[in-house]
Amino acid sequence: MLKSVLTVVTIIFLAAAVYSTTGGGDLKFTPEKTAPVYFSHEYHVDVKGIKCMACHLHRFELVRGTYKMKKGKLNKRDFCEFCHNGLKAFDAGATKNCNRCHKR
Repeated sequence: MLKSVLTVVTIIFLAAAVYSTTGGGDLKFTPEKTAPVYFSHEYHVDVKGIKCMACHLHRFELVRGTYKMKKGKLNKRDFCEFCHNGLKAFDAGATKNCNRCHKR
C-alpha cells in the first residue's frame, strides 16, 4: 500500500516538473456544434503565474488523452469556468466573451 502511494506521488511530482518546464503547449478542444476552443499554457503559467497543480490536480488530466470534457460538468463550472466565472477571471458563461476562447 505504501509503495503504491509513493508511486502515485512520484508520478504527480514528475508530471508537475514536466509541465512546469514545458508549459504543456497550446491545446485545441473541438466541442460539438461550436467553434474550437484554444487554450494557452504559456499565457496561464508564464504570464499569469498559475501553478500547474492548480488545474491539473482536480480539474484537468495530467496525461493528455486520458479523459474527455463532459458538457454536464462544464455546465457546473467544473472546468474552465471554475476560474473564468467573472470573479477570478472573465466570465466564460457571458455571451460577450465567447470569442475569447472559441476561434473560427
